Amino acid sequence: MSTLINAYNSDISLKTPSLKYTKNVVEQTDAVLISKREWAENNTTTTYCKYQYWKILNFSKGTKGIGKTFTFSYKVGVQKTTMIETAKNLGIKIGREKLGDFFNAELSKKLQTSISITEEYTHTQESNISQTNKDWIWAIWQLVENYQISIVRDENFIDKIANRVVDTIDSSPAMVALSINNKKVLSTVASAVIHQINELNNTFQKNEKKSNVISIVNLTQNTHEALDYDNY
Repeated sequence: MSTLINAYNSDISLKTPSLKYTKNVVEQTDAVLISKREWAENNTTTTYCKYQYWKILNFSKGTKGIGKTFTFSYKVGVQKTTMIETAKNLGIKIGREKLGDFFNAELSKKLQTSISITEEYTHTQESNISQTNKDWIWAIWQLVENYQISIVRDENFIDKIANRVVDTIDSSPAMVALSINNKKVLSTVASAVIHQINELNNTFQKNEKKSNVISIVNLTQNTHEALDYDNY
């Protein structure tokens, strides 16, 4: 059973990007850590982090006296292949039709907040720029959520088990008696134990090499528009 060992909620909110006619358009804002939770179970510590940032969807410049209507499409949600691969990396077998429900439930539980993720789809949106007597610049950004899951295993976990087994063998009265009466049997038992420890260690090392940061990028439907004029 997992135990919560660390919880963090940021007191810094994500700011919407600003737009100035005389400056370059911000293509992507810096990511802000919104929340973080660390869970421990046996020899493994799993950290769940939620980041947010804005990325540009579309922008345009126009001249005075001319308005414009923008109709554009953009992706929302998480690719199904990403969900399947993430579930695989987490060692969880679930049906494809339950992917969205699983991620919402799992991330909501681990981050202790409501999470809503859908499988990727295309959303169409329309924006209108009215006629004006000034040149203008317009931009729209999409809110992106990045969920990162970091799995760290205790590298000394197997060594600790090995040392404990060896100490038990050395201190056991039965083993002491056995070592006096039948050194050959003791040698066989010790070899078998060492072999099992090595097998466990090899398996652990393989798993350790596969451990990394799993990233789930969720493209939300939330957008932010900005319009600025040439005042010179």
